[in-house]
Amino acid sequence: MAKQEKKEPAINKVTYTDERLAKLGISAEMNRIYIVENDPAQVNGTKLVPHVVFQDVPEGMKIIVYDLDRHLINYSNKKTVIKESGHEVQVDGSRFKKSFAMTRLREPIIKDGDV
Repeated sequence: MAKQEKKEPAINKVTYTDERLAKLGISAEMNRIYIVENDPAQVNGTKLVPHVVFQDVPEGMKIIVYDLDRHLINYSNKKTVIKESGHEVQVDGSRFKKSFAMTRLREPIIKDGDV
């Protein structure tokens, strides 16, 4: 007969992000913003999609960045291409853009007394 393992009940862990948001008084409803995204099916070609502003990640807390018009700030890696004429040109490394985000570290990195 195989030995049965006792399973621990799932415990709701309070994450770093939960702690920070509680200190700031930000509820789950306040932590959501509607971002403009492309949608060809819509009359004006865009739609509003809900996004979570502060998200828990292993390093700490991820914070999405958007502009005043509710568009995510996107970027792509640049690479240098040398043309036949000898000029260096910066071009997008990918046609797929990534959304820019900041990360508040759970454990800040301190160098020479500065955070």
